[in-house]
Amino acid sequence: MLLQKSLSFCALTVMVLVASLTISSASAGSWHRDFDAAQSEARKLGVPLVVHFYADWCGPCRAMESVLNSSTITSELGTSAVGVKVNVDHHGDLKRRFGVAALPTDVILSPSGDVVSRYVGGTSTNGYLARLDSGAARIEKRSDRRVEIVKRDATEVLSDLAEEQGLGLDGYSPVALVQEKVWSQGDPKFAWRHQGVVYYLADAEELAQFRDQPEKFAPRYSGFDPTILATKRQPIPGRIEYGSFYKDRLYLHATEDSRRRFIDNPRRFPLPRELKDPQFADNGRGERMNGI
Repeated sequence: MLLQKSLSFCALTVMVLVASLTISSASAGSWHRDFDAAQSEARKLGVPLVVHFYADWCGPCRAMESVLNSSTITSELGTSAVGVKVNVDHHGDLKRRFGVAALPTDVILSPSGDVVSRYVGGTSTNGYLARLDSGAARIEKRSDRRVEIVKRDATEVLSDLAEEQGLGLDGYSPVALVQEKVWSQGDPKFAWRHQGVVYYLADAEELAQFRDQPEKFAPRYSGFDPTILATKRQPIPGRIEYGSFYKDRLYLHATEDSRRRFIDNPRRFPLPRELKDPQFADNGRGERMNGI
C-alpha cells in the first residue's frame, strides 16, 4: 500500500511538472492572439512587442504566414521578443489606435508600449528577422536618447514623438477641418507626413493644398497640447474632440479644461524652448504617460 501511494505521488508530481512546463512554454515560440496578454508579457520580460496586423481576406497576409511561423522567427518569440497577431476585422480599436491603413502591417513597441518601428507589406524570413533586430536596436537608441532630449529643440522633439502617436486627426482631413470646419474622412491614397504625423486628405486637390502649405492646415506642435507644453513643459497628445482655433491655426488639447484655459488667453501659452523627458510626463489627467 505504501509503495502504491509513493508511486501515485510520483506520477502526480510528474504530471504537475509536465503541466507547468507546458504552461510556462505556451507563449515561447508562438504568437499570442490576445493583445493585452502579449503586452503584459513583453513588459514583464523587458523585450519588444511585435504586433502583426492582418485580415483573413488579405492575400499578402496569408502569404506571410509561412514566414511568421517559420522556426527562424518563432525561435525569437518569448525570448528576444513577444509577438501577437491582430485580425483588424475583429479588433478595429487596435487598428485605429495604431493608424493601420494597409495590410499586412507590423508595429514594434517598446516594453513600455511606445511605437518604435512600423513596417507595411510582406517580406522574406530574413527580412522579417531584420525588422525585429532593427526594432530592438531602436529601443536601445531611444533609451540612450532620454538623457539628451531636454537639450534638443522643442519642435524637433515633438516631431520625433509624433511618429509614435499613430494617424493624425484620426484620419480626418485637416484641409476640410480648417477651411470648411467640417469633419471629412480622408483617404489613405492621399496621405502626407508633416512634422512626424501622417495625415489623410480627401482627394488629390486637398493633397496638393496640404503639400504646398502644411503649416496652414496641420495642428500646431504636431498635435500636442499647447497649454500643458507651456505650463508643464510636457508633451501630451491632444484629442480631436478638444480642438480650438487661434489666428486660423488648429490646436488640439488633452482635456476640456486645458482647451478653455487656452481659449481664454492663447498668448499665455507659448512653446517652451526645452521640454521635460516624456518618460516622466503624465497625460494631462494625472496619469503617467509612457516614455519614449
